[in-house]
Amino acid sequence: MLRIEQLQFFNPHWDAEVLNLPRKSDRKRKLFWRIRPRLLDRFIVAIHGVRRTGKSYLSEQLAAEFVALAALDRSLNYLRFVFEHEDQLDLLPAQYLEEVLELYFGNILKSHPAKVTRRTLIMLDEVQNVEGWQSVVKRYYDLNPNLKFIVTGSSSLFLSEGSESLAGRISEYALPCLDFEEYCWFAGDSAEVDTSAVSHFDVRENFFSHLERSPISINAGHLERFERFILAGGFPESALMLGQGRTIEEAQHYIREQVVSKVIGRDLKKYFRVKNTTIDRRLFDICCNDVGSYLEVANLARELGISQITTAKHLEIFAQTKLLAFLSKFDRKLRRVMRGSRKVYVASPSIVCSMLYQSNTQDSALIGHIVENYVFNQLESPSAKIYVYYPKNGREIDFYCPNEKWLIECKYTQRIDPRDFGYLRDQAKLLGCKFAVISKQSWSERAFTMIPAMYT
Repeated sequence: MLRIEQLQFFNPHWDAEVLNLPRKSDRKRKLFWRIRPRLLDRFIVAIHGVRRTGKSYLSEQLAAEFVALAALDRSLNYLRFVFEHEDQLDLLPAQYLEEVLELYFGNILKSHPAKVTRRTLIMLDEVQNVEGWQSVVKRYYDLNPNLKFIVTGSSSLFLSEGSESLAGRISEYALPCLDFEEYCWFAGDSAEVDTSAVSHFDVRENFFSHLERSPISINAGHLERFERFILAGGFPESALMLGQGRTIEEAQHYIREQVVSKVIGRDLKKYFRVKNTTIDRRLFDICCNDVGSYLEVANLARELGISQITTAKHLEIFAQTKLLAFLSKFDRKLRRVMRGSRKVYVASPSIVCSMLYQSNTQDSALIGHIVENYVFNQLESPSAKIYVYYPKNGREIDFYCPNEKWLIECKYTQRIDPRDFGYLRDQAKLLGCKFAVISKQSWSERAFTMIPAMYT
């Protein structure tokens, strides 16, 4: 039986008559600025992503912003509740969420939800732990336009079932791992890196705008910061650790234990009913080791000692947790794209380095693949079209973005000869698109553009 004390625990602001939420740190993820214009509209705001990317912190920042924008001054008109229990391996029933809301409206607001006349903010954190939460939220949402919902979840799973009931009522946002600019903010290096041309709204849009920039001066200090970032700086907490002088090894230990181990050891059991996660640990290690390479399911199945169907199923589970993503070769026939072998990428290069215990950048071949992974992370979005481009009689090109009409090749090395990229220029001409090389340094001439990886 839910008690009023459990609601009060998450809502200490109820003790004051006037709602004055403390403003969180000025360190705001880029996603904050994308969501902010939608705070006062009718839609439910849903934020999902990999563990430890800062969803709860972001939602609290958004709550404070909503309070300011809506001039919400009555403390009781803001409810926050967290559904995460580390020792709970079963999903909570929908009735649990019902009890939270009934207790709130009945005992705190003392009003039927349909009769609330003030703007009221309801923030439900880690709501994926409630089975069938969508139908409950929909029912309350439809009762009163004064109710604003912000919900968070550790992956897109929390929208996978029953999401059609929220169609037309929800704005969904994916919170990725940190990019380099965000890492600099959290680690305290922003004054040392030129970020003046960076948009605070859309990472992918920013990526393509950078491809149009003139050459950028890069020095050894910039490269050192970028390489610390790809080794261990992909999460707010690990970035803060590095900014406070903690070692790369300590930050990587945090990523292994607080991100990967929690997803594999706990989330797979809870949300996918995986009983034995030993295979998943081995599978994820293999994917990290082969990042940027093609996965052959038959070979993986043999190595793991399981069937191809089971292997494919577990890869799809990792895709749903957002730890892994897959990239197909471009083909104008969609069926071939779906059936062909795919390259594997990980949610952040720092996860790869952490899992491989790679604490330096001396292995140039490995770091090249890891930087390619970072470029993929910057290009990826739920609506993006991105492929490997492999012409029948030519060399493979890392990324083809047909909508934006760009071919992109990754060569993370200090010295590059533009004459080595005739194949890239030729394919771009055939496709009628632009092309660029992502590397360490910056270069630009009439027919060739090279962009530093840190500025993608």
